[in-house]
Amino acid sequence: MQDRTEAIDGETVNHSVPLIAKTRPKDNRFVIHQYSAFFLTAILYAISHASRTVYGYVKHDIKSDPYFSDSHLGIIDFTFMSAYAIGQYVNGYLGDRINIKISLGVGLVCAALGLSLFGYLEGIKATHIFAVDLLVFVINGLGQSTGYPGCVCIVSNWFANSKTGLVFGLWGTSLNIGNILGQQIGRIVTQNDPSRWPYALYITAGLLVVSLAAVILFTKNSPKDLAPRRISSAENEAGVNAALEAHASYGAAAHGGHGAHGGAQSIGFLDAWKIKHVPSYGFAFFCIKGVVYGVLFWLPTYLQDEVHMLGDISIILASIELGQLAGSIVFGYISDRIKSKSITIAFGFFFAVIFLLCTYLVRSIQAKSVYFTLLFLAGMGIGGPASLIGGAVSSDLGQRLLETSGVNAISTITGIMEGCGAAGAALTQLWVAQFQSIVFPTFAVLCMAGGLLMLPIAVEEYRRLMRQARASWAANEDPATHNE
Repeated sequence: MQDRTEAIDGETVNHSVPLIAKTRPKDNRFVIHQYSAFFLTAILYAISHASRTVYGYVKHDIKSDPYFSDSHLGIIDFTFMSAYAIGQYVNGYLGDRINIKISLGVGLVCAALGLSLFGYLEGIKATHIFAVDLLVFVINGLGQSTGYPGCVCIVSNWFANSKTGLVFGLWGTSLNIGNILGQQIGRIVTQNDPSRWPYALYITAGLLVVSLAAVILFTKNSPKDLAPRRISSAENEAGVNAALEAHASYGAAAHGGHGAHGGAQSIGFLDAWKIKHVPSYGFAFFCIKGVVYGVLFWLPTYLQDEVHMLGDISIILASIELGQLAGSIVFGYISDRIKSKSITIAFGFFFAVIFLLCTYLVRSIQAKSVYFTLLFLAGMGIGGPASLIGGAVSSDLGQRLLETSGVNAISTITGIMEGCGAAGAALTQLWVAQFQSIVFPTFAVLCMAGGLLMLPIAVEEYRRLMRQARASWAANEDPATHNE
């Protein structure tokens, strides 16, 4: 066993991590399933986001129908994000109590159905029944809400003993890869005939079902789901299955062996809100997700209608996604290196404010290179906090509670974070739909608010790090310590 002590949210937690690599000479099942869980859930979440991005990309083509005004589309977006927010809270709570794959399967099939129905009813049949439009986006939003808590829970189970900042930083890039994929699908499908936009929705819905099937068929919820294999007496002496069981007992802590399946007690929804710093992180996520989805749904329309940018804008749209992708990795790595997520998150918020305001100030310039650079840098500041709060912070808060109190809460906390984020995104849609000309100042204000929410936690964390540093210096200068 190896002891690893890490500061999580200002508190020190000791992780006892089984080192099965040294005692598992001929069994690669854990590693195979670990990386299968990482990559297949990443692909699933990427496709899930592509299905949202493609709708944002073709929105300009949808508006060619006089029936769809900016106000009309804003209400649809608000309805989708409201359903998504409610679903996040509910599914996060249920995720600690029912099988993850059941939740993912039912939810994302409904999401694919809702997306396809909108394309068929409004793109092919042009029914123009507003209540029906809202209904299919409620179905889509509730279905999509199962994806993130379920995927984060699976990844947390398999990487419970890893550096969560970097792990979730890398995994979080799936969001941005999915957004770029959705933009490219929308561009390819509509470049010759804008009226073909429904087929972009069909394609992403189909890909969503295929990637969902891969997760259900080829991943395990947690290491505990790995059945011991038959081994030779020599391997048994080497402790192959004992090591697997040790890893399973640790990795299953997040969900697979607890909550719905017996073991750790699941936390109540209101009790989860009382966990230290959960409200602060939740409202900070409210702010950053308002920016993320504001960009996702309205940046194409802003560039075409407000900046009057001509030609193919896909490279500009990709720049902010690439920036978020880079920010997710870089900020995740930095948070692990300095052992503080709150300081890293606060810096990211204020970093984004600078370049979002710069983007607004150059709105009269149509030079794509300028927009590419500024949006890439703004994306870095947006992507870092979004990835850390939604993934690593949620996982760490849940792991800390599990290790100190034996209470299972990862999915519930993740649902709270995502629910707050979706609520912020929903309200932002209503605002942006009415005030497209000031979207970037709006995004800057949201990031400033998020940074201010993080500031007290960051200051607390900084003081803790300084105390530790002073104690370390004092120990190094103590003659008795050197004599030992």
